[in-house]
Amino acid sequence: MILNLHGLFGYHENNNYQELRRLFPDEEIWSPQIDYLAEGPRELLGKLAEGGPYSLVVGNSLGGFFAYALGASQGFATVLTNPCVPPHVYLPGLAPDYRFLGEIEAIWNDAYPTEFPCTAILGTHDELIDHERTLELLKDSCRIVTIDAAHSMSGPEYAAAFQAACQAE
Repeated sequence: MILNLHGLFGYHENNNYQELRRLFPDEEIWSPQIDYLAEGPRELLGKLAEGGPYSLVVGNSLGGFFAYALGASQGFATVLTNPCVPPHVYLPGLAPDYRFLGEIEAIWNDAYPTEFPCTAILGTHDELIDHERTLELLKDSCRIVTIDAAHSMSGPEYAAAFQAACQAE
Protein backbone atom coordinates (compact mmCIF):
# COMPACT_ATOMS: atom_id res chain seq x y z
CA MET A 1 0.00 0.00 0.00
CA ILE A 2 1.09 3.59 -0.73
CA LEU A 3 0.44 6.43 1.72
CA ASN A 4 -0.09 9.98 0.44
CA LEU A 5 -0.16 12.96 2.82
CA HIS A 6 -1.43 16.37 1.68
CA GLY A 7 -0.30 19.74 3.01
CA LEU A 8 -1.59 21.92 5.86
CA PHE A 9 -4.74 23.23 4.19
CA GLY A 10 -4.58 20.76 1.32
CA TYR A 11 -6.86 18.14 -0.12
CA HIS A 12 -6.40 14.38 -0.03
CA GLU A 13 -6.75 14.11 -3.82
CA ASN A 14 -3.87 16.54 -4.42
CA ASN A 15 -1.44 16.54 -7.37
CA ASN A 16 0.72 13.85 -5.77
CA TYR A 17 -2.34 11.63 -5.36
CA GLN A 18 -3.32 12.15 -9.01
CA GLU A 19 0.19 11.22 -10.14
CA LEU A 20 0.25 8.16 -7.87
CA ARG A 21 -3.05 6.99 -9.38
CA ARG A 22 -1.56 7.36 -12.86
CA LEU A 23 1.73 5.65 -11.98
CA PHE A 24 0.32 2.84 -9.83
CA PRO A 25 -3.21 2.12 -11.13
CA ASP A 26 -3.35 -1.31 -9.49
CA GLU A 27 -1.86 -0.29 -6.14
CA GLU A 28 -3.94 0.57 -3.08
CA ILE A 29 -3.37 4.22 -2.14
CA TRP A 30 -4.39 5.58 1.24
CA SER A 31 -4.74 9.36 1.08
CA PRO A 32 -6.57 10.50 4.23
CA GLN A 33 -8.05 13.96 4.63
CA ILE A 34 -6.22 15.34 7.67
CA ASP A 35 -7.08 18.30 9.89
CA TYR A 36 -3.55 19.10 11.05
CA LEU A 37 -4.79 21.93 13.27
CA ALA A 38 -7.06 19.64 15.30
CA GLU A 39 -5.04 16.43 15.56
CA GLY A 40 -1.95 16.08 17.71
CA PRO A 41 1.17 15.21 15.71
CA ARG A 42 2.18 12.16 17.80
CA GLU A 43 -1.37 10.81 17.67
CA LEU A 44 -1.45 11.32 13.90
CA LEU A 45 1.92 9.60 13.39
CA GLY A 46 0.68 6.67 15.50
CA LYS A 47 -2.42 6.27 13.33
CA LEU A 48 -0.37 6.52 10.15
CA ALA A 49 2.18 3.96 11.38
CA GLU A 50 -0.63 1.53 12.30
CA GLY A 51 -1.87 1.66 8.70
CA GLY A 52 1.46 0.33 7.39
CA PRO A 53 3.65 -1.18 6.28
CA TYR A 54 3.82 0.94 3.14
CA SER A 55 5.66 0.29 -0.09
CA LEU A 56 5.95 4.07 -0.47
CA VAL A 57 5.13 7.14 1.63
CA VAL A 58 4.56 10.44 -0.21
CA GLY A 59 4.07 13.82 1.41
CA ASN A 60 3.58 17.40 0.28
CA SER A 61 4.44 20.44 2.42
CA LEU A 62 3.36 19.72 6.03
CA GLY A 63 2.45 16.22 4.85
CA GLY A 64 6.07 16.05 3.68
CA PHE A 65 7.22 16.62 7.24
CA PHE A 66 4.99 13.80 8.48
CA ALA A 67 6.16 11.57 5.61
CA TYR A 68 9.78 12.31 6.58
CA ALA A 69 9.13 11.51 10.26
CA LEU A 70 7.30 8.29 9.36
CA GLY A 71 9.91 7.21 6.81
CA ALA A 72 12.76 7.97 9.21
CA SER A 73 11.21 6.02 12.08
CA GLN A 74 9.98 3.05 10.04
CA GLY A 75 12.48 2.92 7.15
CA PHE A 76 9.75 3.32 4.52
CA ALA A 77 10.72 4.51 1.04
CA THR A 78 9.64 8.15 0.95
CA VAL A 79 9.08 10.90 -1.62
CA LEU A 80 8.69 14.48 -0.40
CA THR A 81 7.46 17.43 -2.46
CA ASN A 82 8.35 20.82 -1.00
CA PRO A 83 8.39 19.44 2.54
CA CYS A 84 7.73 21.84 5.41
CA VAL A 85 10.95 21.26 7.32
CA PRO A 86 11.65 22.18 9.98
CA PRO A 87 7.92 22.62 10.66
CA HIS A 88 8.26 24.64 13.85
CA VAL A 89 9.99 27.40 11.86
CA TYR A 90 7.19 27.77 9.28
CA LEU A 91 4.01 26.95 11.22
CA PRO A 92 3.83 30.18 13.26
CA GLY A 93 3.56 32.13 9.98
CA LEU A 94 1.31 29.64 8.19
CA ALA A 95 -1.05 28.81 11.07
CA PRO A 96 -0.58 31.27 13.97
CA ASP A 97 -3.07 29.37 16.15
CA TYR A 98 -1.29 26.03 15.77
CA ARG A 99 -1.24 24.59 19.28
CA PHE A 100 1.15 21.65 18.85
CA LEU A 101 4.34 23.58 18.09
CA GLY A 102 6.41 22.06 20.91
CA GLU A 103 5.24 18.55 20.04
CA ILE A 104 5.99 18.93 16.35
CA GLU A 105 9.44 20.39 17.11
CA ALA A 106 10.20 17.37 19.33
CA ILE A 107 9.18 15.00 16.52
CA TRP A 108 11.47 16.84 14.12
CA ASN A 109 14.34 16.66 16.59
CA ASP A 110 13.76 12.90 17.03
CA ALA A 111 13.58 12.22 13.27
CA TYR A 112 16.31 14.51 11.95
CA PRO A 113 18.79 13.63 10.58
CA THR A 114 18.14 10.03 9.61
CA GLU A 115 19.31 8.20 6.52
CA PHE A 116 16.58 6.16 4.84
CA PRO A 117 15.33 5.72 1.25
CA CYS A 118 14.12 9.25 0.58
CA THR A 119 13.86 11.66 -2.34
CA ALA A 120 12.88 15.31 -1.88
CA ILE A 121 11.61 17.29 -4.87
CA LEU A 122 12.08 21.00 -4.25
CA GLY A 123 10.59 23.83 -6.28
CA THR A 124 13.13 26.60 -6.77
CA HIS A 125 10.32 29.20 -6.75
CA ASP A 126 8.52 27.95 -3.64
CA GLU A 127 6.80 30.98 -2.14
CA LEU A 128 6.10 29.30 1.25
CA ILE A 129 9.13 27.15 2.06
CA ASP A 130 12.76 28.21 1.58
CA HIS A 131 13.99 25.53 -0.83
CA GLU A 132 17.66 26.37 -0.18
CA ARG A 133 17.20 25.84 3.56
CA THR A 134 15.36 22.58 2.89
CA LEU A 135 18.10 21.43 0.52
CA GLU A 136 20.75 22.15 3.13
CA LEU A 137 18.80 20.32 5.84
CA LEU A 138 17.97 17.23 3.80
CA LYS A 139 21.02 16.81 1.57
CA ASP A 140 22.58 14.19 3.86
CA SER A 141 19.43 12.14 4.41
CA CYS A 142 17.54 12.40 1.10
CA ARG A 143 18.31 12.45 -2.58
CA ILE A 144 17.47 16.00 -3.72
CA VAL A 145 15.87 16.96 -7.02
CA THR A 146 15.21 20.62 -7.80
CA ILE A 147 12.75 21.75 -10.44
CA ASP A 148 11.49 25.07 -11.74
CA ALA A 149 8.26 25.16 -9.72
CA ALA A 150 6.35 27.01 -7.01
CA HIS A 151 4.98 25.44 -3.81
CA SER A 152 2.03 23.71 -5.51
CA MET A 153 3.83 21.66 -8.11
CA SER A 154 2.24 20.60 -11.38
CA GLY A 155 3.13 20.25 -15.03
CA PRO A 156 5.46 18.04 -17.06
CA GLU A 157 8.70 18.77 -15.15
CA TYR A 158 6.99 17.92 -11.85
CA ALA A 159 5.37 14.78 -13.30
CA ALA A 160 8.72 13.54 -14.67
CA ALA A 161 10.59 14.24 -11.41
CA PHE A 162 7.81 12.66 -9.34
CA GLN A 163 7.72 9.54 -11.50
CA ALA A 164 11.51 9.15 -11.35
CA ALA A 165 11.49 9.62 -7.56
CA CYS A 166 8.72 7.08 -7.01
CA GLN A 167 10.45 4.52 -9.19
CA ALA A 168 13.84 5.16 -7.54
CA GLU A 169 12.49 4.62 -4.05
